[in-house]
Amino acid sequence: MLYQITRHGWPIAAHLIPVGTVINSNSTDQWSALARGHPPPLNAMPLDWETWQELKRLYPDQIHLIVTPAGKER
Repeated sequence: MLYQITRHGWPIAAHLIPVGTVINSNSTDQWSALARGHPPPLNAMPLDWETWQELKRLYPDQIHLIVTPAGKER
């Protein structure tokens, strides 16, 4: 999954992943490693189709808040 953190950052444990951070489930960077095992937050902007589908599954009542990846249709 590939997504960007928007609005307010994302608190995980004692850390706050900064706004604008791109999380890549295949990466070993500090923030992606910290996020591993956690579902993407509602304030994540999906950058791939897989993440968009996961956000729809996790937050079915808030689908109107989920951004559609560029080049895709709802």
